[in-house]
Amino acid sequence: GDFFVPLPDITLLADNIDPVDQYSELAMYYHAEKFFGVLEDKGVEGFPCEMSNMLANFHWIEPAPGYPDLDYGPLNNAYYNGQCDIAKGPTMLFGQGSSVDFAFDGDVIYHELGHGIVQHLTPEGLTAYNTREEAVLRDARALNEAIADYHAMMISERPELGDYVGFYWPDLGKPWIRNADNDRVCPRDMAGQEHNDSEPFAAALWAARKRLGSKLDTVVLGALPLLAADTSHEQSAAAMLEIAAAQVEAGTWSADDYDQLERALQARGLVDCPRVVDSEAFLGLEDPPFLYLRNNSDGVTPFWPGPLQIRHRIPAGSDNVLVTFEISAKGNSAGQPVDKDLDPKLLIKRSSVSADAPISFSYTLTGQGYSSEDKDDLDEVTLVQGDWDESYSPTRLSEERRQVLIRGLEPGEVVHMTFVNPERDIAVVRQLYVASVASDELDEGSPGDGRPEDPGALDDGACACTSADNGGKHGALALGLLLLVGTHGRRRRERR
Repeated sequence: GDFFVPLPDITLLADNIDPVDQYSELAMYYHAEKFFGVLEDKGVEGFPCEMSNMLANFHWIEPAPGYPDLDYGPLNNAYYNGQCDIAKGPTMLFGQGSSVDFAFDGDVIYHELGHGIVQHLTPEGLTAYNTREEAVLRDARALNEAIADYHAMMISERPELGDYVGFYWPDLGKPWIRNADNDRVCPRDMAGQEHNDSEPFAAALWAARKRLGSKLDTVVLGALPLLAADTSHEQSAAAMLEIAAAQVEAGTWSADDYDQLERALQARGLVDCPRVVDSEAFLGLEDPPFLYLRNNSDGVTPFWPGPLQIRHRIPAGSDNVLVTFEISAKGNSAGQPVDKDLDPKLLIKRSSVSADAPISFSYTLTGQGYSSEDKDDLDEVTLVQGDWDESYSPTRLSEERRQVLIRGLEPGEVVHMTFVNPERDIAVVRQLYVASVASDELDEGSPGDGRPEDPGALDDGACACTSADNGGKHGALALGLLLLVGTHGRRRRERR
């Protein structure tokens, strides 16, 4: 039918932050109808919910500490929840933000609906972590984000996502939410955060679509039923190339078309991407790297590995590696304060002790508790083990800033490093710098100079046996393989 509501003037802040405007609901309806029309033309029928409900103007009644000038608590985000029962919540919601209304932006609506198509076409969704020998990956959720972005690109024919939100939200600092015309590659730009880790894949798909046009859409959508819930970037790239090869065999693609897609995926490191990065790869980046560390839980012991390992060679004239970073809990979209009282651990593997090779982790699904004829109280837990040589706890330099200084290394020696998170909150490592300092500059002494721990300090506190979580994959039990004493101690692992 016809709907007549007051049109906002998006050049006026007051119109962008009206928490009860009617236009946002109309914009959602219009862009949703457009989205489903495009998908129907591409042969995609159905959606996870027979009747979806979309909520506009979502905000909190109580003001947020981070936005004292507003008389409501904003939500600077939009979410696809996948809830089909309206009595239990919306299928998706669009926030009334601190400077913009997320329902005004067609790209945001296409993106959230794109998550629904991913859920609809994949066997189990794309939500699970992938536990690999060198790292724990967030790739499945990252691909979910990349494909959701691709739906917006299919409709807008532009690489920029969310140009209204980006342009009118000053806190974002750029004229879009994400841009698929970027230089992100795997593994250098992987962080264990799905939106960030989606960018190399979105870039590869945009580069391929510029050359292939809409014929790529069938391949991208056709690959989704082949993907497991914990798919990696490499597995996802292989699935798309498999569908593309079938298109070549069917005569709808040429061999050159296939090569274009393969080159685009290879250029972003997606065909083969071990999660190990040489520290020199970070030199010259506009922004220092950051990492999201999976939180501890009753489903794992002692911790989950980080999303990336860093390889660093000790230069001549140095006997050390210095790692500095900031740490906090994961932020939020509502202007609420976050915890900064967190301390990740740093594991290292030394070539002079073992090998010039990444730390190798293993994951054993086991149990904790007891089972009897009368009662079963056995929880699934994952035991995480690895062949790291030493472990370190950081020195606190300020509320957020941390430092790990490891001395006693040899010039030419190679160390592999990874962060792990013993905390119950997701920990975010930011402003990460890795370097070696001339030995004579440190000879006067420094906090955290890598003295071995007192072996007598080991006690039962080294065991952190826990039970299952609800994070989408099985939980985990692990022995207490790490104990760190004081603020900057080191513990050598027993060789296993």
